Formats: sequence, structure tokens, C-alpha cells
Amino acid sequence: MNTVINKGMRGTWQAETFVPFKGEKQLQVSTFKNHRGNLVTVVKVVTVAKGLITYTPFSDYNTQADGTQDRCTKANVESQHSKVLVEIEQYREEAEKFYKEQSK
Repeated sequence: MNTVINKGMRGTWQAETFVPFKGEKQLQVSTFKNHRGNLVTVVKVVTVAKGLITYTPFSDYNTQADGTQDRCTKANVESQHSKVLVEIEQYREEAEKFYKEQSK
């Protein structure tokens, strides 16, 4: 599990971590400033294959894990991202449940 923290295309701080899930699927944890100006952390399942990351809306697990109106500083991004990573097993279980219900 490797976390990358940098400034994105819009010049704001962001963090991203990929956590193994099942096969080519991974949990992608992303913390960033959204279009409403909130600092959010999103956990979703993506497929990583041949150097490409793909996500299928409504078919792949996706949830907003945290959201605040804090400023988008490096310290706030690191702090919020770390809090969600501590609870990653909870999101793994939710994702597994999501796919089990989908296969019914």
C-alpha cells in the first residue's frame, strides 16, 4: 500500500492510495477538493490492468468515506486520508457485500 500526495492539475493538494482487493480489482482511496470546495475522501473499486485504471459507474463500488469544509492544505489532506485508511477493512467488507448483492 503506497500513498502518493501531490498537487493536482488544479493546484490543490490530493492523496491517492491503491489497496489490493481481488485479482485485478483494487480499492482506490482518493482525497481531494471537490467542485463544491469541500475536502472529500472517496473509496471505490477500480480495475487495474495493462497500466490502465478503469471504473464503471453503478457497477463498481463507490462511496464517499469522509467530507469536511476544511481548507485543502497538505496537512488536512494527509490527516483525512489517513483516517480513512485506518478503516480500510470496513470499506473492503462493504465492497464485498456490494458485489454479493449485485450477483443475486
